[in-house]
Amino acid sequence: MEYKKNILIDFLETIVESKPREIFWGLVLKNLQKNQINKKDFFGYWKEHWFKSNITKKYFVQELNKKFEFGEEVIVYLRNILDYKNLTLIGKRLNFLSKLNNLGYRIHLVSDCGVDTKEFVENSELNNILSKRFYSFNYGTTKDEMLYDFVIRELGVNCLMIGDNYRRDYEIPKKYGLKAVYVKKTDNLEGLLWKD
Repeated sequence: MEYKKNILIDFLETIVESKPREIFWGLVLKNLQKNQINKKDFFGYWKEHWFKSNITKKYFVQELNKKFEFGEEVIVYLRNILDYKNLTLIGKRLNFLSKLNNLGYRIHLVSDCGVDTKEFVENSELNNILSKRFYSFNYGTTKDEMLYDFVIRELGVNCLMIGDNYRRDYEIPKKYGLKAVYVKKTDNLEGLLWKD
């Protein structure tokens, strides 16, 4: 791999997963449908206020509730979705990232996220492995907007992006001139990267 040893990696569904979040998201989506709340409006609000603002979980949930009038039950679901303790590392991914780190590669997180991602990183072994952290909420933009601009300004284009979202983690980085690998949760990262 010749990327001047800069590896960019996505967070959710690439390094971590969450079965509890999947369950709570299912309950929130049912509520949206039941109360005829437009999903596009809801997720647009989520992106603009959670992924692009450095705000607390408590404040965000209060603002979501003001906007969509969910009620207490859905507020509990949302709090659980945003609880970093409901995230777990995927399989052997941490071991592989540690191995890359030990070989001199610099691992940089590039994530559309809120402060829950930062909390998880700071309270896990990832904290010792990751070099730079491109959290969207710190930059006020997302991968499909200008987050990669900030990545390139700091690191240049000689990087490899790894992620599970075909558009945001593969197609868009390639348009910027970055190398990219699309991965699924079940993929063996080591096999995919060394093959490249």
